[in-house]
Amino acid sequence: MGYLKTTTAAKILQTVVIVLAVKGLVYGQNLELKLSREASFVPQSTSVLEQLIEVAKYYQIPMGIEWVDQSDANVFTLPKDRQMTVQNLIAELLSHSQDYQAKVENGVLHIAQSTLATDTKNFLNLRISEFQVDKANLFGASFMLRMKIRMMLHPEQYAGGWNGGYGEPSIYGFDIKNITVSGRNLTVREILNKIITANGNALWVVRLDPSKMMADEPFFAQGPVNKDGQSATGFYWQFISLKGEEEREGEKKKKTKTERKRKKESLAEVPFSSGQKKNKSRGLVLIESGLTMG
Repeated sequence: MGYLKTTTAAKILQTVVIVLAVKGLVYGQNLELKLSREASFVPQSTSVLEQLIEVAKYYQIPMGIEWVDQSDANVFTLPKDRQMTVQNLIAELLSHSQDYQAKVENGVLHIAQSTLATDTKNFLNLRISEFQVDKANLFGASFMLRMKIRMMLHPEQYAGGWNGGYGEPSIYGFDIKNITVSGRNLTVREILNKIITANGNALWVVRLDPSKMMADEPFFAQGPVNKDGQSATGFYWQFISLKGEEEREGEKKKKTKTERKRKKESLAEVPFSSGQKKNKSRGLVLIESGLTMG
C-alpha cells in the first residue's frame, strides 16, 4: 500500500511538471509569433520606456522591464514608412538607450541593462526559498511576494507570525483569481514573470536608480514613485495592464451578447412535457417555475 501511494504521488508530480513545461512552451511559441509579426504600429511617446509599453499593449506582449532613467537620453521618433518586425522594432527602440538587451524567457520578453541585470545590489536577483500562491489575483500574489522578501531578509521580525492586507484598485483583469504559482529557490524576477504569465494581462516594470541605495536595505533604490522624483521606501514594482478600457468594454459587450445567445438556445432546447406551456408565438418551451423570456 505504501509503495502504491508513493508511486501515485510520483506520477501526479510528474504530470504537474509536464503540464507546466508544456504551458511554458506554448506561451513561448505564442510570444515568438507575436514578435515575428510585421510592425504596423508606431508608438507616439518620446520616452523609450513609454514607447516599449505602448508596443507591449498594442501587440499584447508580456514584458518584464528593468529600467534606469537617463537624463541625457535621446528623444527618438520611429519613421512611419519603415518596414520591420515587432522584434526589430523593439531592438530599434533599445538601440537608442545604453546597453539594453531584450531576451525571451519562459513566455516573457525581459528587457534590462546587461550589467545591472546580474548585479547583486539589484533586488530582483534575490532568491526566495519557497513561494506559493493558489488561485490568487494579481494584488494578492504581489502582496505575498513582498511579504516573502521581507521575511527572507528579516526573519526575526516575523517569528511570531504576521498579518496584513492589501488594497485592490480597479484595474482591468487584475482582480481575477487566476494566478497559481509554486516554486523553490526562485529569483524575484522569475516570480514576477510567473505572476504576469498566469494573469495573462500584465507586464511589470521596475525602475532602478543605481546612484541611490535603499534607506534600510543594501539594494539599489527603486522609483520614482511620484512627480517629485521620490524613491520608494520599500521594494517597488509596477504592474501595467495590457488591455485598456476600450478592450474591457468590448469584451463585456461580447460576453453579454454570448450569454444572451446561450440563454435563448437553452430555452429552445427544453423538451416539451407535462407541467410546461408552449409559447406558440415564438415556438419556445417555457418551464412554469418562473422562467420568462429575456
